[in-house]
Amino acid sequence: MILAAITFPNLGISVDPSRVAFSIFGKDVYWYGILIALGFLLATLYCCKRAPHFGLVEDNVLDMLLYVAPVAIIGARVYYCVFYWDLFRDNPISCLYIWEGGLAIYGGVIAGALALLVYSKVKKVKASVLLDLGGLGLLIGQMIGRWGNFVNREAYGAPTDSFLKMGLETANGVDYYHPTFFYESMWNLAGFLILHWYSKRRKYDGQIFTLYVAWYGLGRGFIEGLRMDSLYLFDTGLRVSQILGFASCLVAVGLLIWNLYLSPKRNCHVLLVDAVRQNSGEAAQEDFDAEAEESATTRENCETVDTDCMQTGEQGTSNMDSASLFTMENDSVEADFGETETAGEDLSKAGASTLETVGKDPTKVVSPTLKTAETDPSKGNSGAPGSLEPNTSGRPTEVLTDTDDA
Repeated sequence: MILAAITFPNLGISVDPSRVAFSIFGKDVYWYGILIALGFLLATLYCCKRAPHFGLVEDNVLDMLLYVAPVAIIGARVYYCVFYWDLFRDNPISCLYIWEGGLAIYGGVIAGALALLVYSKVKKVKASVLLDLGGLGLLIGQMIGRWGNFVNREAYGAPTDSFLKMGLETANGVDYYHPTFFYESMWNLAGFLILHWYSKRRKYDGQIFTLYVAWYGLGRGFIEGLRMDSLYLFDTGLRVSQILGFASCLVAVGLLIWNLYLSPKRNCHVLLVDAVRQNSGEAAQEDFDAEAEESATTRENCETVDTDCMQTGEQGTSNMDSASLFTMENDSVEADFGETETAGEDLSKAGASTLETVGKDPTKVVSPTLKTAETDPSKGNSGAPGSLEPNTSGRPTEVLTDTDDA
């Protein structure tokens, strides 16, 4: 591994990055690992953000990563160790020293895809949709992770004198190579932008992942042919990643043609997101109908209450009228009682006046019989007291007044 300044003479760039970013408790933390982690984090955030556009939720993405990510890392390491076995033959335990570098992206993709299929089967989530999101996330991770190769001065290509040549200082001076890490990073960036745009126009679930396989395979096939540190198929002289790249591209293109133009079901594809939206719309319509029915019931109840209130008001008005009539009658009775009371007072005054008169001159008070006799002699009693016979003696009859003693 070359650890010297990196130059891009035609671009006027010269840098000398350290492989170690910082140390914690005596343990070095490498830029390679930081960049891999950064790519993974950004890919996760992107997939969580786009999940609803594929008919998924964030939990689907996060749960899937908990299963798939560890398996993908193991697969990437196993792939690297198998095809670089000469590096580990004398010390097989060193295959576990993953922090020293040595991951193969194709091993990670293959192992991750298998783990995803198992996860989708267990969790009953549509695998093709998860693969679509995974393909977009992989392009982000690979685009950023390749710059870890830049810091490590690895994954560069054959000597060249092209415009983008990268100079590495060695004991013999400066040699110029193809910056294949940069080529692949830019190829992945272009693929991500294209597939991100097309993902909103996809025809069926799984199409984006198929396009990812075709796009990445095509680019990797050509770029791998420029590298000087390729993994070879044992002693055949064939680059493993180049074979996989071109082969996967051909298979993916064949699947695209079949699904879009030849399959009998090519016009029957239904995206999961459309099905979810339709179900959500039906559920929302049901909720709306239920709310409308509840509102109608509430309105009927309100009308019933209004009717009861009107009837109660009319009854109250009738009661008020009856109360008013009763009040009028009561006033009349009180008036009559007042008149009677006045008459009684007059009678009392008259009695008092009579008593006063008797006290002053008792002779002025005569019996009613005498008074009547004096007024009409024919009606007088001429006989003895208590007699009804007429008085024929010629003498005056003695009349006892009410005030004489009998």
